[in-house]
Amino acid sequence: MAVSVSRRITMTRPLEEALFQHFIHQKLEIAYAINKPFPFFEGLRDNNFITDTLYRESLEACRNLVPVSRVVYNILTKLEKTFSLSFLEMLFGHINLYEYPSLMAVFKSFKNVVTSHRGWSRSAAAPQEAPASTAERSSFHENCHIPPAVAKRRPWSCTFCRMREASGSQRCLRGSEGLARQMLPEEQLVSQKCEFLLLKAYCHPQSSFFAETPRNIQDYGEPFKEAMWLDLVKERLTERVYTVAWFLRDMRLIFRNHQMFYKASDFGQIGLDLEAEFEKDLKKMFTVHEAR
Repeated sequence: MAVSVSRRITMTRPLEEALFQHFIHQKLEIAYAINKPFPFFEGLRDNNFITDTLYRESLEACRNLVPVSRVVYNILTKLEKTFSLSFLEMLFGHINLYEYPSLMAVFKSFKNVVTSHRGWSRSAAAPQEAPASTAERSSFHENCHIPPAVAKRRPWSCTFCRMREASGSQRCLRGSEGLARQMLPEEQLVSQKCEFLLLKAYCHPQSSFFAETPRNIQDYGEPFKEAMWLDLVKERLTERVYTVAWFLRDMRLIFRNHQMFYKASDFGQIGLDLEAEFEKDLKKMFTVHEAR
């Protein structure tokens, strides 16, 4: 539900009503999860969920030592009249989930409501693992897997399983020569390794922040020479245009841009966490001696 919620949920009237009723029941939990005004108040104002007047009044109340939870609860009560899916998208956006960790439990409860109404679309943007009892082919949504699952192909196995099967015969690429080699058909194992790394990145809890075109892309001037995001890497990988070196360059560019843009904010830690996981997985997949 966090980010691009409207693209990932098939909305029906019963589901909309169920989400609204769940919001009513969860107002107190949400209010206590929001333990500081910034950035929640600013997100509400910037996305036109509250007026500038209500924003200023709420900040003033906090300055006058009214508990933040009470101020938030009053705001949520006012938002009942204009409740919408876009509000939930903002509420459970990446920044809020990072700044207010207690929101995660509430977020999961909303996901359970959606699941109970079978509202998740099979064309969801990010990979989502199904319960262990689900048949192997449906472990991922067809369009979420990398490469996309082919409906008529039998037998089918996911990238994770294929890499486990190939682990006994995997070979190392050494130096710039190995990095520069094209992903030709006879080098499918190399391609599968890159698919595995990208799929692992998508499965990281914070990956959806890096999946789509950066919302702040309009601010990408110097020193940002190029914007990069996971969906673009996936597109290039699916089209088989990558060398290993080019793939690594694009993945690392995502993390570098994030660190530079948020270098003065604690929010930059999200990029560091995902980068650390990626580099750890990379070392497991390749032995590459490269001057970074």
